[in-house]
Amino acid sequence: KKSEEYGDVNKKKNKRGKGGRHGGTTTKKNVPYTRGGDKGTSQLLTGERRSKDDIAFEAMGTVDELCAIVGVAHAELNKEREEDYYLNDELSDQLLDIMGCLFDVGSHVAKPKKIYPDDSGSDDE
Repeated sequence: KKSEEYGDVNKKKNKRGKGGRHGGTTTKKNVPYTRGGDKGTSQLLTGERRSKDDIAFEAMGTVDELCAIVGVAHAELNKEREEDYYLNDELSDQLLDIMGCLFDVGSHVAKPKKIYPDDSGSDDE
């Protein structure tokens, strides 16, 4: 019954939900927001918060877009393969390898190594 699954806001016994992962005012299910706002920041996998216009988020978005484009190329190639059995499987495998590499790149961008202020980056001493 839908009123049981989503709650009925007109019934007094269904009081306001806690929000966030505990469900909202009209549902008992998880909701994808916290009602607290993010103040223009987002969190990397390291837990570090950065401005949403940080270069790391731009890089992650660019890598995701490239991966999506490669995925579309792979899907189109496979659609063509259904029509022409003799198409080469090597390109399909290469596209899957590229997508795997892009996922790896995205994870490294989302979890950058910590750079310490006294680290000059050179090995000369």
